[in-house]
Amino acid sequence: MISNVSEYFEAYYNFGALYVSEAALIDDEANSLPLNEVAEYERLKGDANNYLMLAAPYLEKATEMQPNDVNALQTLRQIYARTKQKEKLKEVNAKIDSITQYGDSNKGSEYLLLYYLIFLFNIILIIRQPYCAQSCSMYVQSRFNISSIYR
Repeated sequence: MISNVSEYFEAYYNFGALYVSEAALIDDEANSLPLNEVAEYERLKGDANNYLMLAAPYLEKATEMQPNDVNALQTLRQIYARTKQKEKLKEVNAKIDSITQYGDSNKGSEYLLLYYLIFLFNIILIIRQPYCAQSCSMYVQSRFNISSIYR
């Protein structure tokens, strides 16, 4: 861990991001392997997961300093999901849900996207493309956790 700079969120976040970036490079290498190189693929995926595990403490410290930083929390969510840390994943999902439900600064853009998608949905219905309308409706419902576009 970083010593003597405990108040610097950016330092912790960036150290975590460095490890996540290294994991992404290793993932790219693993994904470019031929299909018959399974052992090498598994080894590289394991190496990438090790880098993600190294990133987690830095990102956890960053979220202690700025508990409402959605980017750090979302990165932790990806790490916990990939490394199968179910309890930590539940905790971070709950934090993200509480932030986005109660005043996240990105909420305005989320609503703008929702209204745009509903507008697009209506246009698709007008031009009578039922498959596209159904796809759009399903996306909006899942993205915004709503049961129906029209109530």
